[in-house]
Amino acid sequence: MSDRSATALPGSDTEALAKFRRSIGRWALFVAPVCGRTEHGLIVGADHRMVYVDYGYPNPIRPELGNAIATHPRNLHLKYPAGQGDACPTCLSPVLSDVVC
Repeated sequence: MSDRSATALPGSDTEALAKFRRSIGRWALFVAPVCGRTEHGLIVGADHRMVYVDYGYPNPIRPELGNAIATHPRNLHLKYPAGQGDACPTCLSPVLSDVVC
């Protein structure tokens, strides 16, 4: 899915989006709102509503975004500075992991 959104009240995520805008280039952990997969990715941007994260694979719905996938800020947790932890040492792309609730 290319839009990892969560139900949110308008304007309630302004502070979170500002935090992610300041964190471009850092690793984030996507945690699905229901049980299932978690993914590590690199924050590449943020707009007025969503954070764009590179999870290491092409966006299946909007190829013009490359690897950037829109993710709701409530589903993200900051991890490490860019280039540290949870990255492939050869290509520095995110390492995906399956974590089941």
